[in-house]
Amino acid sequence: MNLRLLILKLRNSQSWSTCKFLVVIGYVIFMVLTVAYLFKKTSSVSENDLENPGNFDTLKDLGDVPAEVLEFEAKVRPGLGEHGKGVSLPKEQTEEDIKENMKLHSFNKYVSDVISLKRELPDTRHHTCRQINYDNPQSLPTTSVILIFSNEALSAVLRTVWSLILRTPKEMLNEIILVDDGSTHEEITKTLPLYIKYRLNGAGPKVKLRVLEKQSGLIGARLAGAEWSTSDIIVFLDAHCEATIGWLEPLAQKIKDNPKTIVIPSIDGIDDRSIAFHGSVGGVGISVGAFTWSGHFTWDHYRNAPKDRQASDSAPTPTMAGGLFAANRKFFWDIGGYDPGMIGWGGENLEMSFRVWMCGGRMETIPCSHVGHIFRATHPYAIPDDSHGKNTVRMAEVWMDDYKKYFYLSRVEMKGKDVGDLSERKALRERLQCKSFEWYLDNIIPHKYKMDEDSELWGRLKSVKYANTQPMCVDHLQRDEAHKLKPYILGQYQCHTFVGNSQYFTFSKDGAFRNEYMCARISPSSDKEVQMISCDGHLKDSAIKWEWIPADPKSDKRKGMLKNTSTNKCLMPDGSNSSANVLLADCDVNDQRLLWTFDYDEKSKDSILKL
Repeated sequence: MNLRLLILKLRNSQSWSTCKFLVVIGYVIFMVLTVAYLFKKTSSVSENDLENPGNFDTLKDLGDVPAEVLEFEAKVRPGLGEHGKGVSLPKEQTEEDIKENMKLHSFNKYVSDVISLKRELPDTRHHTCRQINYDNPQSLPTTSVILIFSNEALSAVLRTVWSLILRTPKEMLNEIILVDDGSTHEEITKTLPLYIKYRLNGAGPKVKLRVLEKQSGLIGARLAGAEWSTSDIIVFLDAHCEATIGWLEPLAQKIKDNPKTIVIPSIDGIDDRSIAFHGSVGGVGISVGAFTWSGHFTWDHYRNAPKDRQASDSAPTPTMAGGLFAANRKFFWDIGGYDPGMIGWGGENLEMSFRVWMCGGRMETIPCSHVGHIFRATHPYAIPDDSHGKNTVRMAEVWMDDYKKYFYLSRVEMKGKDVGDLSERKALRERLQCKSFEWYLDNIIPHKYKMDEDSELWGRLKSVKYANTQPMCVDHLQRDEAHKLKPYILGQYQCHTFVGNSQYFTFSKDGAFRNEYMCARISPSSDKEVQMISCDGHLKDSAIKWEWIPADPKSDKRKGMLKNTSTNKCLMPDGSNSSANVLLADCDVNDQRLLWTFDYDEKSKDSILKL
């Protein structure tokens, strides 16, 4: 008799009711036993589990999940933000609501909270990266990832954590160290420890939480995390990142091959309003880090790259932005870690960049490693008063040698400031037998414009006509945004009593009238005005070529006319009007309005810049 006939006979008999009754009884017994088992397991959780939420070897069933965790998770709406797509909720968020989110968190927390913590992201690696055979994960160095935060949005922190867990070989990711730098928001102080215990328990690597009761700033918090680390490699990431597939292997391989290399992943953007992931596969061209003489990081293109360079090849970088990088843990400490005398945030990335190159290490950008990052326009936490200025003074005094003169051009007010004891860092430089800053400029970033060595004339450009009434100087009138390279019209202002950034100009040896980044040309909209544009890429253009015509070549070379060679027009002040734009007129050596004086020339051995 086949099974179908048997079932039909049972259904037509009294036995069918008996079967249904037995099934119900069996189900009830099963549920009772399950609840008893869960209760027993829940009662076995020790206080030590909560104090050390990362120290789990296997997944434990902790029973009822606390309401704080469930309420946090209930905000997520399945499907939103998947594959890196942005989210907009115009019916729920007004523009004012978004601005308030930006003000409090520096990105749109409301949207971040509704996106899955484990969302899928596109693979943004170049196809040549996917063809590289790295060493087996078991033979690559183990890694500790350090995330620091202060009152960060919890969804951003945990999305970072889950992206690491889900997209890193388990053999390599030894631990994730979370450093809470003095947070006061309950999402971080209360919900985060519970989430770690109930959701990250046994999810893969150890997830450790270290709480600093008082905010110490980026440098202090990262040092605290590094001190806690136990792996071969330490990776510093911001707590609003998302790692993509294959992000760690190329970093670890480069460090394994050369433990004295600091490596930086390619940084893909995450929109601060919609949390959209904007990844780019890149190409043969690649951006690397540079710096301004005022002590800020900036991007530059990779110059003098090999002609046969592949899109997957790493690129040496003179500096790093500092938010995301990896290092051999022993080398990190051998090279001096972070300067513990620095405070808050700012300048530490350039200081480490100079130090690593000058003291026997190197830095490379790794295009096959992609990590998404929310670029925030502001900081949602307090930063000590001008910590960037004080930190960069420490950097300049220890590492920049005589070239610190350029730093003080932009930060005149910092000259002579007390920034703490520098003896330990100077002793570190001596002990490591580090090279000079001149070596760094000549070998690591040789194209960096040196504003006296690369010039025939430099300093303030002062009008001769108005020297005895109201001394007038060429001035950028705060229109210059330096490395942002935005064009602007050149102006004039009453001469300062010191040589400072806004009035510091040069006549370069290659015939440009310029400052650090911007070169002068005739304005396209008016042939009577001077426009400043990016020097980079335009140095061969005839429009930015100028000629210095000394008033008396046999006497003082610093006094003369500045003529644009493409128009044969000369620079002229707009009377004695402060905050006016400088003008152009027909050249005439007998017209005093066209005569100017630079502070210094090549004979000025006692230049004020020799600080």
